[in-house]
Amino acid sequence: MPEFNPALASLLLVWLGLCAGLDYRSRRLPNLLILLGASLAIGSFVLTGASLMGGSTQQMLWGVLAILGILLPGFLRGVLGAGDVKLLAVVALSSHLVFSLYTLILAGFLMFCWVCVFRFLPQTWPWGYLRLEAKASLKSKLAYAPFVFLAAGFQICMLRLWG
Repeated sequence: MPEFNPALASLLLVWLGLCAGLDYRSRRLPNLLILLGASLAIGSFVLTGASLMGGSTQQMLWGVLAILGILLPGFLRGVLGAGDVKLLAVVALSSHLVFSLYTLILAGFLMFCWVCVFRFLPQTWPWGYLRLEAKASLKSKLAYAPFVFLAAGFQICMLRLWG
């Protein structure tokens, strides 16, 4: 199996940072940005024979199938946006099965913590304005890409430290 390459993993993280910023501001992920990430993942695979995170072809494909199998029912029911599904599919294409599933689980956990903490945060605290934003986002859709960015960044840091 190919080795984990921090330089290639940082490309994934930079792309996820761009997606997170756009999703946070507009609650929309442009198809051009998703296409850029997919072409980056496929280009890396063609040049190195492995994904950006060092996964093999089989691990990449299992990751994409697992993510689509988990997220497509949510998209069809209207719970998730198409951009969120495509974002995590590109993350799976850029990595492998375990990284993809951990990113999905950790991003969901971080989103749950965000809503729980900032829903009950007093407005008198220094970060009280975040409470208003979190309360407003409970009525509208909450941006998912920033949580995917944090989850993937945490995993890449852990792989770099203890990989």
